[in-house]
This record gives sequence, structure tokens and C-alpha cells, in this order.
Amino acid sequence: MSEQVKTQRSSVGLFFTSLFLLLMLSAIGGVAGWFGATTQTAYWKAEAQFEAPKDQLLWAAIGGGIGLLLGFFVVLFINRKKN
Repeated sequence: MSEQVKTQRSSVGLFFTSLFLLLMLSAIGGVAGWFGATTQTAYWKAEAQFEAPKDQLLWAAIGGGIGLLLGFFVVLFINRKKN
């Protein structure tokens, strides 16, 4: 197998690994944001006795975005180490 084919396979593998990392970290961030907002809403209702804002979806999106940014920097770090 030629060196060029090995390099192409390595690049494709790195691309899919990077994509998987980005998606997983984004999903984890989204779930963490949703869970945190849901838990905080339950606390506000039980302890403070006032209606909490219903923005779980917003916090899930924020968490997903943070996870995506974190994943992007992890992928950049991996690519820098690889080269």
C-alpha cells in the first residue's frame, strides 16, 4: 500500500473521529444544560415559591453550543499533535 493511500485513510479516520467527538460533546453539553435547568426549575418551585422561567430548551442549546466549542478545540488539539 502506498504512502499516499495510508495518509488518505488516516485523514478519513481522523475526520470521522473528530466528527464523533464534536457530536458527543455537543450532546453531552445539551443534556447537561437541560438537566441543570430542569433541576434548578424544580428547586425554584419548591423553595422559593415563585414560577421559574421555562427555558430548559434554551439552556440545552447553550450547553450544546459550549460542548460543540469544547469539541472543536479538542479536535484542533488532536490535529495539531497528529501533524
